[in-house]
Amino acid sequence: MEPIQINNRSLNFKIDSAADCNVIPYPHFLTLKIPSESLEKSKRKAVNYGNNQVEVIGSIRIKLMIRNRIHNITYTVVEVDDVPLLGRAMAERLGIIMWNKIPLNLHTVSIDKERIISDNTDLFQGGKRKNTC
Repeated sequence: MEPIQINNRSLNFKIDSAADCNVIPYPHFLTLKIPSESLEKSKRKAVNYGNNQVEVIGSIRIKLMIRNRIHNITYTVVEVDDVPLLGRAMAERLGIIMWNKIPLNLHTVSIDKERIISDNTDLFQGGKRKNTC
């Protein structure tokens, strides 16, 4: 959980690395004393953890404080009574989560069916598996 200050009120947001957007449930939105008229219509679709569709009420850009820094962040306001979520992209941008990026050395491998069969003759003797790979 990450405490976030909005309108001099602290809300604890769950960090969700699977969430594609930042989410404020409508009951939490109401406690922020932001007029509902400030919400913009949204065509965004939202689903919960169980992959059930959740009603999107709108979106709003909110000035808030996270870790003593002020940010303007867009939130999707949804009709559920759950914890607010800070999505993957914003959590990465704020340095709350980081992915270990390990460089991989990928080599192109040429696969030769005849060579594999000849190198593994014991696997390709008789029956249905003869000369199959």
